[in-house]
Amino acid sequence: MAGNAMEWVNDFLGAFQDTSVSNFIGSPDGGAIGMRILKGGSFRSSASNMHIYSRGDVYTVTSSTKADYVGFRLALGPIPDGNSFDAEKPNSSTAKALASSQELKLKVGTTLARLAFRDDEIGKIVVVEYAIGSNSFFEIQTKSDPYHPNISPNGQWIAYTTLPEGISGFKSLYVQPFNAADTSVFLYSQTSAAEPRWKIQGGDTLIYFATDGGDNTNENPFFKGKTAAVSFSKKNFGEEILLFNGSYHGGVSDDGSLAVTRAKLLRAHIGGNDTVWYHGKQACNVSLAPDSTKRVLFLDFGGKTGREFVSKNYTPHEYILIADSTGKLVQAIPAPDGYTFDHTEWTNVPDLIVATLVNADGGHSRIVLVDTRDSSVLHLVEGNELWHPSLWVSPNRNRLPSDKYAADSLGIYMTETSSIGSRIMKVKMDLFWTNRAKAQIAITGSSRTFAGVDPALLTTTGNTEAFNYSYSGQDMAATEFLIANYYLPLEKLKTLVIALDFIPTKHSRHSTTKFQATSMTSGMIFGKTAYLSIWRKSCWTTSLPNRTNTTFTAIIMDFIVP
Repeated sequence: MAGNAMEWVNDFLGAFQDTSVSNFIGSPDGGAIGMRILKGGSFRSSASNMHIYSRGDVYTVTSSTKADYVGFRLALGPIPDGNSFDAEKPNSSTAKALASSQELKLKVGTTLARLAFRDDEIGKIVVVEYAIGSNSFFEIQTKSDPYHPNISPNGQWIAYTTLPEGISGFKSLYVQPFNAADTSVFLYSQTSAAEPRWKIQGGDTLIYFATDGGDNTNENPFFKGKTAAVSFSKKNFGEEILLFNGSYHGGVSDDGSLAVTRAKLLRAHIGGNDTVWYHGKQACNVSLAPDSTKRVLFLDFGGKTGREFVSKNYTPHEYILIADSTGKLVQAIPAPDGYTFDHTEWTNVPDLIVATLVNADGGHSRIVLVDTRDSSVLHLVEGNELWHPSLWVSPNRNRLPSDKYAADSLGIYMTETSSIGSRIMKVKMDLFWTNRAKAQIAITGSSRTFAGVDPALLTTTGNTEAFNYSYSGQDMAATEFLIANYYLPLEKLKTLVIALDFIPTKHSRHSTTKFQATSMTSGMIFGKTAYLSIWRKSCWTTSLPNRTNTTFTAIIMDFIVP
């Protein structure tokens, strides 16, 4: 099919049954939005991207969908005794967790997180409550067919609309409590509202939306639409606030200077002026970062600009592209092998993106968390058709920044959400500081050295002082960090006793990712960056060497890190 047009067929899209049928004429309907079928490939796709089985396109296909790469065939005559059926939908979601709550915590710093998404197989919003456990799934009972769920800043409410991106038509805005037991629903129907997004502004909780979420290629219908906001407080909507003309539903910056939107052009509203980014090439799934960086992520179709940036040819949606606040590309993140991206959105944690993965058969089979710092991908949920994910992380328990700490961070080695290992570590850090001037033997490691080495037996009458700083759950990343930043600078250190806990992990050599995510409290970082630097200067004013810059340190690090 390479070089030709995708074929429009007369069938509605539906799920197959495991049976035989003659004179099949498709599903009796295409669901709530009347989804249709496209078959084959087109001149826009490379031969390597063709599949024997294909019934859809990159975008959702409905009766109103049109594109320059779609054609059809005419056939004369009726189909005798046509049979139409659709597979029975499951009563509940079949989605299952791929990552545990603790694995998510390694990325976001807490288990106080919630994931909401549309399970298109059953037409419902499904929620994962990670604070209870990664297998804690529940379905929200909605009053209509829900799309684009979005969780409020406090995590207590969920907003959604009634049509997906790319489909024109009136879209009602609903808000419900983030609680399976509370079925109250609040409807805003003053105007059409596409892809709602929450924002705190001036102490008020607002919901931003655009009045049209359809194809924005044509300027006239696009600028007839509007970008607006409405407050939501005490279970009531306020007066609608008009922001500007044009349906910008990809996000609005906190200062209002930048708004973006998509499908099929990447349009931007900058300082009151409207423009088109990405050289006018097709783009979709646009999302504006919720922080001050104003980064914009989007997916494209393997266009020239994207190919030149990544220095290779690629298929549609194979890369998440990220632009700065001026539209200049600054980063590209590839999809895992065998998949492409869809439904990409920034989370409320800086640098983290939530997205769906599309398999070779066109199924949205996974939800993933993408880390822009290292392009790593954490697989969260698996299912058949998982759409429009929204991940919320408690804003009071986001990852600690790694730059500046005030003096009141000193000694803060434990929080109310700390694990038992971190609590033991807190006691050992107190021991470290209390005895830092006399420690000659430092014992470090996991529960093996914690319970297996008695420092009293190593302490001699010749004033040799031994201290066991081990704690349960300490891994090699933590061992490396503590030795380099705490134990080697000890003024009188003569001996290190190390537990070689070589437990296979997916973390790379010299990685401290696990330790930083689970135990890197403000006190730990303050001790490393501020207080230790003062202590080192006072301790090493004599002839003592800076051991952290010696070959000895390199030998130790190479020895303990697999």
